[in-house]
Amino acid sequence: MTKEIWKDIPEYEGLYRISSTGRVLGLKSNKILKPKTSNSGYFEVSLSKNGKTKMYILHRIVAKVFVPNPNNKETVNHIDENKKNNNFDNLEWLSIKENNSYGSRAEKENFVLAQKTRKACYQYDLEGNLISFFLSQSQASKETGLSLSSISNCMRGKTSQVHGYVFRKELL
Repeated sequence: MTKEIWKDIPEYEGLYRISSTGRVLGLKSNKILKPKTSNSGYFEVSLSKNGKTKMYILHRIVAKVFVPNPNNKETVNHIDENKKNNNFDNLEWLSIKENNSYGSRAEKENFVLAQKTRKACYQYDLEGNLISFFLSQSQASKETGLSLSSISNCMRGKTSQVHGYVFRKELL
């Protein structure tokens, strides 16, 4: 069994540390933060600094701190496809294309490609960080648990965000 390693979270040095297994320690309280599950099934945590609180997808923090990304790839993939397994050795950086053709996603891709009216969409957090790519708005709705009409309205500019996420038809 590999020893759990702790490192400061960038931009939150002295406030929070992340472990190689995906746990977050609040240094002021000396307590492990309890992550919430996002609509898309990923663990997320709230980090506070200077009176401002932001939500972060946990596996992205682990990957940024523990997984090298020499080719500056955009997405973090769970190798075992278990969204709750945020151990650093289960994470890898992939391009959007690689991520969407990985494992069982390839089966979903073939299904969606058969739909003639599909409109691909990119999901971002409110900070502009890419979270996911979907081949259709329907796929985005199914995988995030958000309504299709809300995602569509966001993509058409009728709303600025949906439950803390922004959906766009292109890379920002």
